[in-house]
Amino acid sequence: MTRSKRYRLISLDRLVCFICVIGLVPALMAAIVSPLHAEMIDGIVAVVDDNIIMMSQLRARMDTLDADYKDKAAQRQVLRLMIEDMVVEKSYASMGFLAIAPERIDALTKSSGMDERDARLYLMKQGLMDMMVKSRVVVTDRMLNEYYGSHGEYSGNESLRLKQIIVMDNPQKVKQAMSALDNGEQFDKVALEVSDVLAGNKADIGWVAIENLSENTGKALEKAKPGEIIGPVKGPQCTFIFKVVDRKVRGKKAFDETRQKIMEQLQAKYQREAFNYWLNTMMSEHFIGVYL
Repeated sequence: MTRSKRYRLISLDRLVCFICVIGLVPALMAAIVSPLHAEMIDGIVAVVDDNIIMMSQLRARMDTLDADYKDKAAQRQVLRLMIEDMVVEKSYASMGFLAIAPERIDALTKSSGMDERDARLYLMKQGLMDMMVKSRVVVTDRMLNEYYGSHGEYSGNESLRLKQIIVMDNPQKVKQAMSALDNGEQFDKVALEVSDVLAGNKADIGWVAIENLSENTGKALEKAKPGEIIGPVKGPQCTFIFKVVDRKVRGKKAFDETRQKIMEQLQAKYQREAFNYWLNTMMSEHFIGVYL
């Protein structure tokens, strides 16, 4: 082979080699850049005056709350909390409050399970709430009475004492039970003979609040009177026959007995609302930028 031909072949080999190397560059660059890119994605997600919140801080906060950091709605919600916390800290410091005593933080972490940071912020909010809104919240007697009358745990619930017969998918047994009851047979006797389910081998199931009954059963029994037999009432997988033993309002508590508890609940509710309003007002006085 002549020198000129050999030179051309060597040059061609080098060219092929060079092209192969060039082809590998993107893959090599990707391998090098990928970890760098993973580090560089940490950016600023919010600014509060001269303070910043980084994406890594947001993710760390979401981890402590067991929130999915890929969920955009959850990201915005947690970021809002972090911004509020910053404003609380700034407001607390600007009003001249003393630093929270370590023993108070320690006591709260032990009693509530909060970490130290959350406990400190909670105590800051309590201090701000006491100063800014607590004395301004007034709960009137009318508010107390309205709350008392509209909540079943105080005013009681219309309830029925019931006996029941439950027949699984068997129309003939239902007809047999209804016929026996119509002929004056004792409900308990018929229940023992016919019912497919008896709690404690008894037909009596005790007191049940009407609001806790299923929709279909509640409609059938809502106007029932003591002594009445109601049925058959179709359920999802069975048929019911009921006897109403008694009817009355149960669980009612005297207003004077519950007044203080209701007062505390309403004060706490309206204080939280007033504090949130105040906090939103304070946030409007700060430069807040969100870049999420």
